[in-house]
Amino acid sequence: MTGLIARFLAAQRQPMRPSMAFFGAGGLLVIWAIVLFLVAVFGFRSYSAVLDLQQINYHESGYRHLPIRLSQVGFEGFRWALWAFWTLASLGLILVWRRKQALYREMLHLGGELRDGWRELGQSFTQLPRSYQLTALFLLALLTAVRAYFFFSFPQEGDEVLTYMCFGSEGIVAATSFYPFPNNHILYSVISTLFHQLNPNFYWATRLPTFLISLGGTVLLFAAVQRFTNFMVALLTVGLFCFSPYGIYYSFVGRGYFLQAICSGLALLAVMGLCFRPTRDRLYWLVLLVTSILGFYTIPTYAYAFLPLMTVLGIRSIRRPGQVALRAVLATGILTGVACALLYSPVMLVSGHQMIFGNQYLKPLPFSTFTTGFASYFGVVLEYLIGQERIGTATVILIHAALLVGMVIAKPGSWLRQYGGALLLMLLLPYGIMAWQVVFPPVRTMMYLVFYLFLGVGILYLQLGHRLKISDRFLFVMALVFTLSYAGYESYQTQRTANRQNRRQAQVESAYAWLAERHPQQVYVENAHYQFFFQYYTRQNQGIPHLASTYEFGADYSYLVLDKQQPTMCPSRSWVPVREDEYVRIYAPAASGAVSALVPARQ
Repeated sequence: MTGLIARFLAAQRQPMRPSMAFFGAGGLLVIWAIVLFLVAVFGFRSYSAVLDLQQINYHESGYRHLPIRLSQVGFEGFRWALWAFWTLASLGLILVWRRKQALYREMLHLGGELRDGWRELGQSFTQLPRSYQLTALFLLALLTAVRAYFFFSFPQEGDEVLTYMCFGSEGIVAATSFYPFPNNHILYSVISTLFHQLNPNFYWATRLPTFLISLGGTVLLFAAVQRFTNFMVALLTVGLFCFSPYGIYYSFVGRGYFLQAICSGLALLAVMGLCFRPTRDRLYWLVLLVTSILGFYTIPTYAYAFLPLMTVLGIRSIRRPGQVALRAVLATGILTGVACALLYSPVMLVSGHQMIFGNQYLKPLPFSTFTTGFASYFGVVLEYLIGQERIGTATVILIHAALLVGMVIAKPGSWLRQYGGALLLMLLLPYGIMAWQVVFPPVRTMMYLVFYLFLGVGILYLQLGHRLKISDRFLFVMALVFTLSYAGYESYQTQRTANRQNRRQAQVESAYAWLAERHPQQVYVENAHYQFFFQYYTRQNQGIPHLASTYEFGADYSYLVLDKQQPTMCPSRSWVPVREDEYVRIYAPAASGAVSALVPARQ
């Protein structure tokens, strides 16, 4: 009897490839959870909650309101469809559960892989030498201190303020369906909404979520990279990524880019596990599916990460069909697509599908413009991502070349031979997608590439050091010195940016306070940056009842706030300048008795 039990337990520990029942049951469970979330958001609400979205005043080249495209009949149909879909999904889960043999076996293996994987992540740290543990804790404390400092000292940024005004503070319906332009990072907006319910303070509702997400994500990524490689590679990969320009900036600014980078980083490691370490296949497939759905729900530009990842899996399934099943790749892609279609259905119904598929960032450029500007764009991306204006492009190209050469000459079974080709493909394929689209997406959407790039740097560094027979102690010290030097340089550059932004923001606040003290009824604001923040300040204290971004002849304006650099209008003699700063000049009606001499703003 004891022998039978031992053989049974040994069989349970043996890796067994997941059957399609795993994808069917797991996919059904994911779809059920998504529909349950949508039912919780819309299932108990009336049409008035959707109509209220028309009252949200958002800023895009002026003050605007989004017309709601969903009728009351359409909303009721959508609501009942959600209930019906959730009921069918629930019945499907019950029916699947009745097939206990296949399902129970798959879930048993998944549960075991989850427990083993989580335990191994913890053990990978506790089993480190004491010096490595102290180094990791020191770097985490340093990183957290840097983030906390900028959390409070960096001025409020336009995009995060818009997240607060239009999504986070407007409730869960706005967060999940109001999409006036590609600025709603929906998953992050949902999280911000939940924080806003506890405390409406801007820093609590908008910055604290990303601060906590970046903290937890940093620890998780470090542990996962160390599990797949070793401490030194994890130190360079996560340390350099977190201290990169966008790694610092988006760890405290209330946007979804760091959350998306975490998802893409974990998805990358899951793909590496499926391709090269197939011992936790169910866990890896689950991580890939969940992170892909969350990444897409944060920002649709996750496609630039997802498509290369699936391409790597597809190539592996063709070369090694016994290791990665093509049907598993297809099942994961289909489930991700269905899940994203469900999650974005409120946006397409309420705001319109063109807001996702026809926005300004997806508008193809003239082919000649794209081809002549691609080299410049490529250079800007590389320089911005690693924060080196002079040597950024050359450095990144050198890293790509080293990965290409290294994967050819590296010893079989080495990390460089295993991971180099996949990393290179995932670093370069996004530019092929851009060429197919004929677009230049914002550089910040490529932030996740920094993690991929520095993972390659870490592997190259260690493999080169071992080939040169350099001791691990010396390699460790030099890796730590390089990481701290890079951290100091990029923190200094971020502080310089904060100083510039603080000076500018002080002038905006001063101009608004000056106007609010005079109790104007209506103010025309030409400068886009001032338009946006005047709207935000007015929402906070109601200092200016009416703000206008479009000049209307005959309107009774109390003041004109005109751009100094590129004014679009020239006031008549009936207006006199009364105040100016570095960016705007304020005019008042001459008949009002305003002082005609300019009053310089405090710089």
